[in-house]
Amino acid sequence: MSTRTQRPKLKEELFEVKREHSTHEQSTVCNITHEKVVLHRLEGFRNDLGADGQESVDHEGEVELPQIKEEEPEFYQQQMGDEQLPIKKEEDHFTWSPGESVKRDDLGMASEGAESGNAAAWPQIKEEEPEFPQQQHKREEPSPINKEEQNVTGSTGEPFKDYLNLHTRTHSGEKPFSCSVCGQAFTHKGSLIRHARTHTGEKPFSCSVCGKAFSQKQDLQKHTRTHTGEKPFSCSVCGKAFSQKLDLRKHTRIHTGEKPFSCSVCGKTFTNKGTLTNHVRVHTGEKPFSCSVCGQTFTQKGSLISHARTHTGEKPFSCSVCGKTFTHKESLISHARTHTGEKPFLCSVCGKAYSRKQDLRKHTRIHTGEKPFSCSVCGKAFSQKQDLRKHTRIHTGEKPFFCSVCGKTFNNKGILTNHIRVHTGEKPFPCLVCGQAFKWKGNLISHTRTHTGEKPFSC
Repeated sequence: MSTRTQRPKLKEELFEVKREHSTHEQSTVCNITHEKVVLHRLEGFRNDLGADGQESVDHEGEVELPQIKEEEPEFYQQQMGDEQLPIKKEEDHFTWSPGESVKRDDLGMASEGAESGNAAAWPQIKEEEPEFPQQQHKREEPSPINKEEQNVTGSTGEPFKDYLNLHTRTHSGEKPFSCSVCGQAFTHKGSLIRHARTHTGEKPFSCSVCGKAFSQKQDLQKHTRTHTGEKPFSCSVCGKAFSQKLDLRKHTRIHTGEKPFSCSVCGKTFTNKGTLTNHVRVHTGEKPFSCSVCGQTFTQKGSLISHARTHTGEKPFSCSVCGKTFTHKESLISHARTHTGEKPFLCSVCGKAYSRKQDLRKHTRIHTGEKPFSCSVCGKAFSQKQDLRKHTRIHTGEKPFFCSVCGKTFNNKGILTNHIRVHTGEKPFPCLVCGQAFKWKGNLISHTRTHTGEKPFSC
């Protein structure tokens, strides 16, 4: 077949290869190699043409062109299918990477031109390589390290065999990392590193706003929300938002009624661990919080903070109705009920209602006859603690309450209040029958009997 007959066919073949090449989403090595073969063959035919563009012929007629292998090189499998490592023939010593030039003799075609006696040898043509990731063609050498023995580094910076082995420890309970100081063991190396800071006191994470330092990054992140006011955790039931996930978890138990923490002594259950810890001190008598002014000790830190206000005179809680201030939030809540008239605490015996829980507790002792408070001097018992306190002043002679008008002193605040009415003339207790008013409630009670005819006292 003549060179001019073959060249149009080669051009058609090149067009088909390029069209097939363009239809693939990703160029494959086999497509590119096929295209190279056709290009090299065309280039060879150009060299076989004369200077005037005519074919080179001898005296006997047309010169037959050398037979060119049509097989594609088999040093790569089709990568669009199942990925395989390059297959190298035993007799083939050709290696190629996208950074090297491809020569005709490398593809096993130069020898055919030489055998045919054609003086025009196949030219060594260097073509530009396609631009696609080299890793797609790079021959992967087998690692000298056994895959099972390779260490992988996780996101925590902790070396472990693989992520599956690390996860397995959650089931097996394995804790291979132990603290050399206290012996506490951990599943992750990162946890041990964080724990070690409790011994060293290291606090590498500091707040850019107030400068406060923390030993753990997540503690800094939580602290930052106190400055930003961010509350990303909200209750799905009532919508209340919290800055900490733990606070949301505690709050949720209000809706579910869950009380997972129980006292090992009395069996009482609690919604959070901190409340249980405080409760246990009732049994142990432990009072770890002491006042730096008077030395009084308390079982809870909150009680110490409230007590400290008795020394400073601070009253941070004020009533929005009357403006009265209080040292404790609970006192403000109880006081607010005097304006609303709310009395949520009912006696189960007589049905009497109270605005404060402690008032109901005191009232209940009337029915039970309980008198838990006794005088250390005379042994007299009382149902209320303040009654014992008043009684004790009889023995000590203490009279801490004095009249600002006449200077008279009293051992009871209620008696001082009644005394002041002598100076002011106030009579706050009127009779509902005749309208007569009295300074003291006891006088009103006695007067009422003149209308009812009641005579409770007999000889």
